[in-house]
Amino acid sequence: MAKTILIIEDEISIQNIVRAFLEDAGYTVYGAGDGLEGIEIFRRCNPDLVLLDLMLPGITGETLIEQIRSEYTMPILVISAKGQEDKLNVLRMGADDFISKPFDVEEVIARVQAQLRRYTQFSIHKQEAG
Repeated sequence: MAKTILIIEDEISIQNIVRAFLEDAGYTVYGAGDGLEGIEIFRRCNPDLVLLDLMLPGITGETLIEQIRSEYTMPILVISAKGQEDKLNVLRMGADDFISKPFDVEEVIARVQAQLRRYTQFSIHKQEAG
């Protein structure tokens, strides 16, 4: 079964490029152009991983991280043009990785694969131990 990824990114051109590469890699991909739509689609599709911009209309990426982390443990990868202080802040808030804009799409795919691999292995080991 294909893993599901939600991209929350207001720059539609970026969203479309990343979506195309992820779909080519075999993922099911949903997209949202703002924070409000993002949380709505998140609750509906229950993704395995979230790719998240920080500077979003509606609800900021930081607020989305807080909302998601209050209930869920799936990986959150931030893609943003914000600086070092913001990078440290969102990693402390619960984001699993931070990719700076501009970025290489192949690096994004590799980081998605790495996060999903780790998350899946952790979930399996956690179930075996429980």
